[in-house]
Amino acid sequence: MLIFLHMIILTLLLAACSTNAYQNTTSNESVAPTETNVEAAENVIEWDLSLYGGPREWTTPVEDWAKDMFEETEGRWKITIHYGEALSDAADNLQGLTNGLFEAAAVIPFYTPGVLPLNQVMDLPLISPMEHEELSLFQKAAWEHPAVLEELEQHNTVPLLHSIPTQYDYMGTKKLETVEDLKGMRLAGMSAEQGKVLEKFGAVPNPMPAPELFSALDRGTIDGAIFPYTYAHVANSLHEVSKYTTDNIALGSPGAFYLANKEAWDALPEDIKEIHNKYIENWHEVSAKPYYEADEKNLPMFKEKLEYSTFPEEERQKLLDVSEEVWDEWVEKYKDRGPTQEILDYMLEKRMEIAGF
Repeated sequence: MLIFLHMIILTLLLAACSTNAYQNTTSNESVAPTETNVEAAENVIEWDLSLYGGPREWTTPVEDWAKDMFEETEGRWKITIHYGEALSDAADNLQGLTNGLFEAAAVIPFYTPGVLPLNQVMDLPLISPMEHEELSLFQKAAWEHPAVLEELEQHNTVPLLHSIPTQYDYMGTKKLETVEDLKGMRLAGMSAEQGKVLEKFGAVPNPMPAPELFSALDRGTIDGAIFPYTYAHVANSLHEVSKYTTDNIALGSPGAFYLANKEAWDALPEDIKEIHNKYIENWHEVSAKPYYEADEKNLPMFKEKLEYSTFPEEERQKLLDVSEEVWDEWVEKYKDRGPTQEILDYMLEKRMEIAGF
């Protein structure tokens, strides 16, 4: 009997040892990196992209682009988007790119006036085409001018995505139906160059970053915002603290695009660059689609909840008449930074090609 018990105990011990050995082997195999896995991990190029605000129509195509780049490069290029100024204040994104703090970012030149003055040709009032696709093509054309491109490279940056906001129109707590209504109105959201046109009719521009617009309008610090229409008004909840909205002012669409750190871009393998470049061939259509979808939802809502009006063509012509004065002031102010008159003439030619006017 005793011998029989010893045999049972010995059998159980052997079984336990065998089980532990198996468990240890499978555990080690599941966590031990293979040569293939190590190589794959080492080949992943990780980029951080700095954004301000939350997800919205201006960022939707960028989210899709980041996801598609990861898939089309078979996981070799991973772009992580950081919202809400998590990596940098909106106004500091350009400097962050220059210093290599992150590889890509949304950059708005009028947040840092005079730093990218040649790129700010896009900020000039009433110079832009009207349609969403045309605006993106207009931005692309600006980057095709050697002096504009060189200015970016001077800051260790290169073009990444020629996204651009929609035309700028009005929303606020005061009615705006004629240029006479501008007198004394405290307005924000637009570029400094756009503000100069409004200022000629008595408006009081209040420059501030987009994230501050809602609280300023809610507190009464400003009377309204001229801002990308319609998506950006909703994305920043301006319709919730407004009484009036006016379209067809179409004050323009200042530059607001995506750049990459030049060193990070240059370091990408050529095949990845080719994948990206092919992807953005139709970027003007891709980036415009969310804007149209937003307009379909927002315009009926604006007309229902706000007092809605359209700026008359004869009133807009008054803005256009003084806009050319602002164009000339920009040419004179920055002529020592580059061929401003040449750039202005070039952009007007490109507008004619793209939009027919």
